[in-house]
Amino acid sequence: MKKGYEQTIEWQQYLDGIDYNNKISLYDNVNKNERFYSNNQWDGVVANGLPTPVFNIFKRIIDYFIAAILSQDVAMQFTPENVGDEPQNEEEAMIKESAELITQYSNTLVEKLKMKQKLRQWLLDSAISGDACSYSFWDPSIDTGQAALGDINMEEIDSVNVFFGNPNDKRVQNQPYIIVAFREMVSKLKEEAKANKIPEDKIKLITSDEETFYQSGDRSKIELDSKGDESGKAIALLKLWKKNGIVYAKKSTCYTDIRPEWDTKLSLYPVSWMNWSQRKNSYHGQAVGTGLVPNQIFINKMFAMAMMSQMHTAFPKAIYNKSFISGWNNQIGTAIGIEAGNDTNINNLAAYLNPGNMSGQVFELIDKAIQYTKDMLGATDAALGDIKPDNTSAIIAVQQSSSIPLETIKQNLYQFVEDIGYIWLDFMANYYGKRKVDVEVLGKRVVKEFDFATLKKMKFRIKIDVGPSSYWSQISAMQTLDALLQSDRITFQQYLDRIPAGIIPKSQELIEELKAQDMKQQFIYEQMARFMEQLPPEQQMQIQQLPPEEQEAQLMQMMMQPPEQMAQQQADQQAQQEQAMMQQQQMEQMASQQEQEKANQQFQQQAALKKIDIEGKLALEGMKQDKQKV
Repeated sequence: MKKGYEQTIEWQQYLDGIDYNNKISLYDNVNKNERFYSNNQWDGVVANGLPTPVFNIFKRIIDYFIAAILSQDVAMQFTPENVGDEPQNEEEAMIKESAELITQYSNTLVEKLKMKQKLRQWLLDSAISGDACSYSFWDPSIDTGQAALGDINMEEIDSVNVFFGNPNDKRVQNQPYIIVAFREMVSKLKEEAKANKIPEDKIKLITSDEETFYQSGDRSKIELDSKGDESGKAIALLKLWKKNGIVYAKKSTCYTDIRPEWDTKLSLYPVSWMNWSQRKNSYHGQAVGTGLVPNQIFINKMFAMAMMSQMHTAFPKAIYNKSFISGWNNQIGTAIGIEAGNDTNINNLAAYLNPGNMSGQVFELIDKAIQYTKDMLGATDAALGDIKPDNTSAIIAVQQSSSIPLETIKQNLYQFVEDIGYIWLDFMANYYGKRKVDVEVLGKRVVKEFDFATLKKMKFRIKIDVGPSSYWSQISAMQTLDALLQSDRITFQQYLDRIPAGIIPKSQELIEELKAQDMKQQFIYEQMARFMEQLPPEQQMQIQQLPPEEQEAQLMQMMMQPPEQMAQQQADQQAQQEQAMMQQQQMEQMASQQEQEKANQQFQQQAALKKIDIEGKLALEGMKQDKQKV
C-alpha cells in the first residue's frame, strides 16, 4: 500500500469479497482440488518415509462427469413471444423470421467462439472450484470483413476472481454490483489509461504488484521475474452495476481509474454464472472435487503402506551361523566359504526366513474404497466403460440409472448456456446495427443482411435443444430403426429423420434431396394422370390392363415423345382403329350375307320339299280317283 494515496472504492469492495471467500475457505479448497486433479496429491501430506504413489480416481471421475454431460450437443433456439407457428400478419412473420435468423447465427457464434471447448473448461472449473463464470464483451478489434466492425467475444473467468455485491444471492441480474478481477500487464494498463485521458500523475500510480495469492491454482502464483513496473503485472478491476435499468462499467486499479464510468448500452450483466452443486445462501457452490479429496488421500496412503510392507517383507532374508561362515554374499554365482569339519551338516549352517504374508483385507479395503467412491457419485463401471458390451439393453439401463446424479448438473449447464444466449441477444440489439451475417441453412453457408436494431422492439425466449449421444443409446436406436426399416414399418426418409446425429455424414442434405425427389416424382405422377385423361378411352383401357410398372413405363414413353410424333401416332392409331372398324363392319356384312344366303337356301330346300310333298299327295289322290272309276 502506497502511503499518502487513497485506495479506490472498487478496491475496497474487492478486499471485502476476498474476506468473504476466505471465510468459506474458497482459496484453500480450490488450490487443493486443482493439485489433486493435476496428480500433485501428496503436497502437504506427511508421508513419514512412505512411498508416494498416485492412483488418480479424482481426475478419472471428474473427466467422466464432463464427458457424460457434454456427450449431448447443446444448441440455442430463439422463439418469439406471443407469435404462433402460423403468423397472422406481416409483423408477426417478420418477428418469426428474425427469430429463425438469430437461431441460425447463434450456431455460427458457437463455432466462432469455440463454445464446445469453453463448455469443457467451464465444467472443469465448476467441478474443481464449485463455480464457472463466463464474461461476454464487445471486441471492436474483430474484423468482420464489412463496414460494421467488432463482434461479441467471451472469456472464462476463475470463480475466485468474481465478486458479487450480495454474496448471499446467486442470481446474477439481482446483484447491486459485480467486480471481475484479473491480472494485466502494467504497460497495457498505462496505455489504456492514457487513451482514456487519465492524468499523468494518476497513471504513474499504476505499478506492478505481487498480488497472486488469491489467484486460482499454484501455477498462477508463478510469473516472470519482472524488473521494473513496465514489464510487470498488476491487479485490474472491472466493476459492473445497473442504473435506471442500464449496465454501467468502470475499470480501475488499487489507486487510480483506468477507464472512467461508461454506459455499456446493455440491460443485462454480461456475466453468466453456474454452480456445480448449490450451497444455500451463497453464490459459491460446492465442488465435486472437495468431497473426493479425503477418499483420494486414504486410497493413496493405503497403497503407500501396502507398498512399504511389501518392500520390507516380500523378499526372504538369509540367516547363517557366524561361527562357521565369516560373511554372506547374495551375488549370483559367488561361492561362500565355511570352516567346519567333515561331520558338520551344511543345512544347519544357513537358511532363509519365509516372508511375512500381508493380510488380503488391505487390498480388499482399497478396492471397496474405490468402488464405493465411484458408486456413490454415479461413476459405475458401466458408465466408465469398464465392462464388455455383451448385453446392450442391460448396459443402457445401468448407464441411464447412473446418469441420474448428473441431471442436476446438466440442468445447471443448460441454464448457464441460456443465460449466455440472452446476453448475446442484448449485444446484438445494441451493438450489431445493420450488417451481414453468416448462417448455415440445411448444411449450406448463406450470407444475409439484417438490421439488428429491430430486435429492441421484439421479445424472445430461449429454448436449449439437447441432442442425444451416448454410445449405447445410439446402438439401441440404430438397431430399432434398422428393424423398422427392414419390416417396411417406416420409410427411408423417416429412417433418416430419426438416426442419431453423426451416423450418416450430411444426413440433412440427403433428407432434402429425398424430399426434392419425392416432390419431383409426385409432379410426374400428376402429369401422368392428366396425360392419361387426354387419351382416347380405348387407349386408356389398353394401358389400364397392363401391370403398374408397365403402365408407368408406357405412359413415360408416350409423354417423352415429341408432340408431332405423338399426334402422328394417335392419327395412325385412329386410322388403324377406323380400318379395323371397317374390316369389322365388312366381316359383319359378309357374315350377314352368308346367313341370308343360308336362310334362302334353307327356304328353297323347304319349298322344294313342300312342292314334292304336295305333288306326291296330288298324284296319290289322282290314283285313288282312277281306282274308283274302274
